[in-house]
Parts: sequence; C-alpha cells; structure tokens
Amino acid sequence: MKGFDEYMKEFDRIMEKKYVIPKSKWTPQDEAVYLPKDPFRIPLKEAEELRFKALKYSFSHHYKNNTFYNKLCKERGVKPEDIKKPSDLVKIPLVPDKFFKDYPDDGRSFAVWLSNIYTGKLPEIYIKKRNPKTEDVIDDFNTSGLTVTLSSGTSGKHTFIPRDADTIRRASYSIAKN
Repeated sequence: MKGFDEYMKEFDRIMEKKYVIPKSKWTPQDEAVYLPKDPFRIPLKEAEELRFKALKYSFSHHYKNNTFYNKLCKERGVKPEDIKKPSDLVKIPLVPDKFFKDYPDDGRSFAVWLSNIYTGKLPEIYIKKRNPKTEDVIDDFNTSGLTVTLSSGTSGKHTFIPRDADTIRRASYSIAKN
C-alpha cells in the first residue's frame, strides 16, 4: 500500500502537465493552491498567511481588471491599498450570488452581460448566429478560449460566470486534490 508522500508524488506527476500552472507564472493564488502538500494538515499560521496573500491579490486583480467590480468598490469606498492585514479582509465587497442570476434572456444581450462581468482582457469572441440563444453564446464564448461555468439551477435560474483557462486549471486541481 502506498504511503501519503508516495501517493502525492504520483498525484502531482499526473496532474502537473494538465492542471498545474507553470511556477514562473504563479500568483499568490497559485501558491495557496499548489504549495500545501496536504491542505488539511497545514500549520494554521501558514494557512492564514497563504489565504491573506491570495485574497489580497485576488481583490486587487478584480479591482484593476473588472470595470463592474471596480465601480462597486469605489461606491463602497474600498480600494486594494486598504487591505493591509487579515482583519481588513472584511472590507472587501462581496458580489451577491443573485447578481450572477440577473442576466438578460436574449442571446446578444446575454453576450454583452457576460463580457461585462468577466475579469481580464477578453479574447476575440465571434457570435456566429444573428439571433443567438443563450446556449449559442455560451458555445461561442467557450470556443474563444474562455469557459462559461454554470450552476445546476436548483434555485430556478442558473448562475453563469465566465472563467479563463488558468482559473479552470486551479479549480480542477483543487477539486481533485481535496
């Protein structure tokens, strides 16, 4: 029977090519995801430090690269420089989940809505149909290199969030490891 260390070496070898972002591109988020050998047995101080750095980086990233979120933060009077210590994390504005369910029904407007909530530089997205349905828009976004993730819709309406490849890689690795 394999021991934990041997199992994790094999896991990392299998996952590395497809799900691990090259170390030269790591952000504090990546350090929080990839560094802990066993995320359930990490010393508390180290876990808190990784969490703080990852959340501070993530807040700054969304603030700088998402027009909607930048506006929300300015309305609430919070900017990245305000987050100096872990107790400041409560200042970070959260976006309610219902926001991601409040999208237009027609395809073209849905495409604009997805574009406006995306964080980062959008790739070129070509909407193929003149009057696309929501599903067509999702396919066209996915073809462009993004992945439109969605919830199961148990509340009666799906939640849609466009993600880039690195975010999908981090999430996939985390789910597999945990």
